[in-house]
Amino acid sequence: FYREHQMSQDNTFLTANWPRIKQAVNWVIGKDTRHNGTLEGAQPNTLDATWYGESAWLTGMYDAALYAGAAMATEMNDTAFAQTCTALAQAGAHSIATELWNGEYFIQLIDPSAPDAPNSNIGCHIDQLLGQNAAWQLDLPRVSDPAQTATALASIFHYNYVADPAAYRAANPAIPGGRWYAMAGEPAMIMTTFPHGGAAQANGNPPAGVAMYFNESWTGQEYQYAAHLIYEGLVDEGLIVTRAVHNRYAPAKRNPYNEIECSEHYTRAMASYGVFLAACGFSCHGPKARLSFAPRIRPEDFAAAFTAAGGWGLFRQQRVGRQQVCSIEVRHGQVRVSELGLRLPAGATDPRVLVTVNGRRVPASIAAEGVDVTVTLGSVVTAPTYTTLTATVSW
Repeated sequence: FYREHQMSQDNTFLTANWPRIKQAVNWVIGKDTRHNGTLEGAQPNTLDATWYGESAWLTGMYDAALYAGAAMATEMNDTAFAQTCTALAQAGAHSIATELWNGEYFIQLIDPSAPDAPNSNIGCHIDQLLGQNAAWQLDLPRVSDPAQTATALASIFHYNYVADPAAYRAANPAIPGGRWYAMAGEPAMIMTTFPHGGAAQANGNPPAGVAMYFNESWTGQEYQYAAHLIYEGLVDEGLIVTRAVHNRYAPAKRNPYNEIECSEHYTRAMASYGVFLAACGFSCHGPKARLSFAPRIRPEDFAAAFTAAGGWGLFRQQRVGRQQVCSIEVRHGQVRVSELGLRLPAGATDPRVLVTVNGRRVPASIAAEGVDVTVTLGSVVTAPTYTTLTATVSW
């Protein structure tokens, strides 16, 4: 809901749906029985089984949803609910950092009342940071600690990225079977590995058929993980994972428009778009008329398409000497701009900005927080098709 609101041109969508959105968030809060920002009890999910206990990926998604709820509540002037959501999310983030961290990655704590349900226990699960990835896309507060996140992402790459899934299965028979989304000799990410044991317990009792998922490679998970790597600055690793999927679906081998997961044309594979967003460092808030770009790949000479509320176009960024020139070319529709978020190179201090619209200067100010700057225009610019807004930042 928050994503769709951000991609709207005004508050009409949020205003019409806010009572039901709030009801839905409150329903999930009702599953937080200890009121500490973590989920306990039965947790149905898209791994086709009900999980129990505390898991970083489900609690992380809950906390990201709480932050989204807080953001929407703030825009709806529902201060009390915003404070409730924020307090719970902060408590949940603390629990993830202190209760679910094993020094290498985030784990699941088994619920003693449901020890026989399928679980990842002390395994290394690819989606353990899924909530933080969602937070990146939507400019939400952090769900997981930055240092722990970087270590966990590196650990997932170390343990779960394999050159030969067939060899991995042969060497790790505790979880039997699995569908072949990556064949022998095709590098891929394994959903969950168990470098410190726990594989047999993951099956559940009696063994659940869905436990075979842990051995599989799902393109949607691979893409969300690759996106998160890029967001956190592990760009090479993110591109390696993305290239592995690309190679598996090269036209000489398979259909590049059908990156199979669970079934043909399965929607989770569309997480690939998240890799594009991460590479661009793009985010948008239509009602606030805010666009942000922080390219992670070749920021000194970058260009990519963007889709905003009301229109789409091309973003360009070039750095020469002590100057960064960023331009937004509207190719279709219209794009409203009041704020522009940009990222400068390390060492850039005391920035100054000059903004033009089709060559005509418009009033603007700039504020810096480290290398991230916010350019605020004197008034909202509504840029129709064939309009170019250029921000030249010098330091």
